[in-house]
Amino acid sequence: MANFFRMKNSLRKLLRNAVDICIDKGLVTVESVPPIEVDIPKDTAHGDYASNIAMVLASRVRGNFSPRKIAELLSAHIHDEGRLLERIEIAGPGFLNFFIREDVWAAMLRDVDREGELYGTLEM
Repeated sequence: MANFFRMKNSLRKLLRNAVDICIDKGLVTVESVPPIEVDIPKDTAHGDYASNIAMVLASRVRGNFSPRKIAELLSAHIHDEGRLLERIEIAGPGFLNFFIREDVWAAMLRDVDREGELYGTLEM
């Protein structure tokens, strides 16, 4: 479980950083950035994780930006220095779909195996 939450948090941080970069560069202007949600899509063809942040931001960004345009900006400004992602796809009106590299999944499985029965328990 811990790895699942770490992965979601890592993706949230990548997205938040991309939003901040777009704001700092003056590409978008927004009064406040909403919480960034990352979920597992129902259809695995849509990636390992997905976010609708571009659609949520579109209602807050000043100017005439479609959710898809915001998704393109965010995607172009994601700096995946941890090399988690195989690729990012933009789908439909502006969903960002994330495909995690296979070696990252393999490392997570090794962690699960190493933790054994303790996997998913909380450290106190």
